[in-house]
This record gives sequence, C-alpha cells and structure tokens, in this order.
Amino acid sequence: MIRLVILVALTSVARAHPAPMTEVTITRGTPTILAMRLPASELAHVNVTTSDQVAAYLPRHITSNWELALGPVRSIVVDGHPYWETTVTVTGDGALVLYDDAITHEVRNHYIVMHDGSETRVLQYPQRLLIGSPRPLRRTWVRYAAVALGVLGVLWLWKRRH
Repeated sequence: MIRLVILVALTSVARAHPAPMTEVTITRGTPTILAMRLPASELAHVNVTTSDQVAAYLPRHITSNWELALGPVRSIVVDGHPYWETTVTVTGDGALVLYDDAITHEVRNHYIVMHDGSETRVLQYPQRLLIGSPRPLRRTWVRYAAVALGVLGVLWLWKRRH
C-alpha cells in the first residue's frame, strides 16, 4: 500500500512540472527578428548557466544562409520558470533558410515552438529547419557523387574483366 501511495505521489509531481520549451517568435521584415526564450533549466543540462555562456552557445546552434546578429541576453522568470531571453537579427538577400537545434541537439526530449505570423510549428530532434526549404544543392551534389562513383565502379569492373 505504501508503495502505491509513493508511486501516485511521484506521478502527480512529474505531471505538475512539465519540462519547459523553447519559444521562437519570428517577425518578418527588413531585418527579420527572432525573439527567443530558452529555459534556463534545460540549458543547465548542457552546462550553459550564465548570459555570457548563452551568448557563446547560440551562434553554434542557429545557422542560416543569411547573416545573424545576437542581441543582449537577459534572465527572466515566466510562470515560475527561469528563462534566458534574446533576439537574433537576420539580414540578407534571397530566400531565407534558418536552422535551430539549440538544446534539442543535446536534450532529445526538448522541443522548440516556433511562431511565424499565423503559423505555429513544433520542432523536436532531429528536426532543425525553422524557416525555408532544405538546401537542394547539397542533396543534388550527393546524388551526382553517388551516380559518378557507381559509374566509376562499373567501369573499373569492366576493365578488370576485359
């Protein structure tokens, strides 16, 4: 009976405090602005605990074909959870492609909620694409390389037999 009471108590505690998520709100324009709110408790799992560490961590995990500039990082509390909040200014020409795997790269059950105008999407590892389409050039290059290697292999085998 005591085991059942402990199990029920632990289950209710686990449901009472779900892991907080990362929120990214995108404001399109010239420039495009990303307002980011990252949970401090989740960043602590990857040993990022100060604003300077957040400022060093984010550029390694947000990539784009456009130029990115990280704004100041500040600590806030929302609904009792501590967060790091910052903005990323995105400038460039052509179609924007933006990838983000902050926290989700290391904490696999973490997720990112992205608000882009009327669209809301949720990303969880291994998904990384926030904006745009995947780079088709890379896939095309890989296909051509695979075909070229296959042709070379066939030619090599044909030459050995003749």
